[in-house]
Amino acid sequence: MKRVLTAAVGAPLALAAVFWLPGEWFFVLVLALFLGGVVELVRLSRHRALERPLWSLLVLVPAAAAAMGPWPLPTPEGYAAQGGLLLAAAVVSVGLGALVLLTRTPIDQAVVTLGVLAYAVPYLSLPVASLYHLK
Repeated sequence: MKRVLTAAVGAPLALAAVFWLPGEWFFVLVLALFLGGVVELVRLSRHRALERPLWSLLVLVPAAAAAMGPWPLPTPEGYAAQGGLLLAAAVVSVGLGALVLLTRTPIDQAVVTLGVLAYAVPYLSLPVASLYHLK
């Protein structure tokens, strides 16, 4: 019964958001919903990975989604999403390794923590940017 009530309330709200919210506000709403997923992922991963670096996903996911979403970064060719994708790739490759090293993560947890971080950034930011572009 609880799921039916949630669907009865959630479905009209979701449809209203899709049809009536402007693009940037829709992006912010979807991002807020996905940040709840970030918190859930951190709680699920804390048994295997160190929790301190995982909380940085609350900043990394919105940054990567915004780089691919409604505010593309300027590139020499003009405003293009490729600049945002390049920035997101640089953050994932260089920034995450440095973050794990700076938080003094033990070696036995460093690989798992880095794996969760490297997996979670595209896993949670690509759908947000995709939903914005599909709208």
